[in-house]
Amino acid sequence: MSQYVDRALASVSGIQSRTDRVSDFLWYPNAEHSILEAATGGLDATTVRHNRMSLKYQTTYGGTLRAMGLYQLSQMTEEIHDEGLSSGLIERWRPETHTFHLPHAEMTVTLHDVSCLWGMTIIGVPVTGIEYEDFRHLCIELLGYSHAELQKEKKKGEKIQISPSSISLAKLRAKFKEYPDCPDQSTIDRYLRAYILEMITCRLFPDSHGDQVRLCYLELLRDLPAAGKYNWGGATLACLYRGLNNACLKKNKTFIGPCMLLQHWSYAHLIVGRPVLANKVDVPKWGKPEPDNCPAYGAKYCFPKIWVGSGHGASLGIAYWRHEIEHLRDDPEYVTWEPYREFVEVDGVHQCLLELLPKRCQQQERFWRAEVPLICFQFIEHHYPGRVMRQFGMRQQSPPPAPISEELWLQLHPPRNTTAGKNWAIVHADYVAQAGSANPPIAEQDRPMDVAPIPYRDWYQNNGAYTIYLEGCIADNPHEWVPRPRDRRGRIHGIIPAGAPFASTALYLVKSCVIATMMTMMRGWKRLGKAILKHNVPAVCQCGYRSCLDSLLRCAGLGGCDAIDDISDEPDIYVPYVGDETLFAAVQNAETVGQAFDRGVEALSGFVS
Repeated sequence: MSQYVDRALASVSGIQSRTDRVSDFLWYPNAEHSILEAATGGLDATTVRHNRMSLKYQTTYGGTLRAMGLYQLSQMTEEIHDEGLSSGLIERWRPETHTFHLPHAEMTVTLHDVSCLWGMTIIGVPVTGIEYEDFRHLCIELLGYSHAELQKEKKKGEKIQISPSSISLAKLRAKFKEYPDCPDQSTIDRYLRAYILEMITCRLFPDSHGDQVRLCYLELLRDLPAAGKYNWGGATLACLYRGLNNACLKKNKTFIGPCMLLQHWSYAHLIVGRPVLANKVDVPKWGKPEPDNCPAYGAKYCFPKIWVGSGHGASLGIAYWRHEIEHLRDDPEYVTWEPYREFVEVDGVHQCLLELLPKRCQQQERFWRAEVPLICFQFIEHHYPGRVMRQFGMRQQSPPPAPISEELWLQLHPPRNTTAGKNWAIVHADYVAQAGSANPPIAEQDRPMDVAPIPYRDWYQNNGAYTIYLEGCIADNPHEWVPRPRDRRGRIHGIIPAGAPFASTALYLVKSCVIATMMTMMRGWKRLGKAILKHNVPAVCQCGYRSCLDSLLRCAGLGGCDAIDDISDEPDIYVPYVGDETLFAAVQNAETVGQAFDRGVEALSGFVS
């Protein structure tokens, strides 16, 4: 019976049951994702932890920041973060594939986006080494203040644990708030390190330390002219992926990561929540004053702006953002696959925007589609450009290339290790070598992007979690076989999505409930059957099959859909099932919802637990 229970269990994690689910590596059976809870309306908006920078940019910082690929980011003003939009996207994130499962396709933030949005370097030495160590000596050496001077003062009666591997962000800001007149080079270097540390803590690598600045980054800034050798862009993307991986779990309600990058990516690619400039005069001066100093794409969202539609922010409610994302379509009106290749008018001439972005963006083009691990000390996350080839103007392979195995994924995502002295460059030596390679493997495709990727869409509608809700598609006759809706071809926009595969989803949910009901009549399986029912009954009722499900449950001696909680919670002693497997096979092989219910009632009428 195990294979039938496994299929029913898949629904508890919000995983669609497919016979080729594991072989496609799209869903991992141990993943615990928030998408199912969102479907029943039980998930609140995610809290986004966001620190604003306060130290001011100085012209003396320009040379080093350009070498590090941080100059364009330093010129971008802070903005109010759109917590509602981020929450809606986080619900769509799949940590196994590092992609958002949107109604039309998979999309994600890539190295291409990091390079063009922020002008950051995406090649070089991985950002890694010893993360937790006694770094107190670095404070006086590189910042000019002792470790004690950069820690919070203890309040009377309060114990504050002093970490030798971090300092207080508030203290750092207080010490370096006022830039001195006519500073010498050593003073400039100290202030520059403080500025970069604040940028790292607030924009690039935010973490759960809150007010603390981790000193492992200061070690990388010892030799400022050499700091440009590190792959700061790849590390930033690794932190974004890890933050999304953690935030999309049902047990977590907080997103900690480079939220400004996520917001800029969404604005660039999706119409949902995208603002427009409040004043047409306030536009970035593309390509000026010169290729090294010109603004990156993200600068267009750092001017005063207004929002299309109802506005922005968490005040609109998470339901609003779920609805907006649910109605995205594969149409230029909704999705911009290649925003950086749009044409803009400069001095009366229309030019491709990519040619007007910082020179580094074009120089790194060969690495946009690099299939490499992304590293930030303990974090190892993989870059999968092959799953979103349309973002590079290329045809999408169907099915997309498989990600790493579940076993390896779990190995790379253990609880955070704060062991002092552990050198992650040695622990992850193989990944460091791959990430730092000058000739990494590149996702290739010799065909340009097709307007209507029919094979991919067919695969995606069968395997992707591209719709969360089941409303508005109730079948009138449960015995009528309703095929999964196919896309239809429009005269203007090509292939038009037909919507959710309601019939197959509803049939899968009904089968899970029938099998779980049978389990509640078996010694050793009651508790598991109850758990599966509690997860599936609300969705089945929403599909319009409440009366059928009530009848089924009463055949099992249960009180109907409202009495699931009355099933015994006493611990079951697992007992291997030795009964007639054909009872379960008959339900699993049902081709319609009506067949599944009828076969369930028939099995229950003569069922012996």
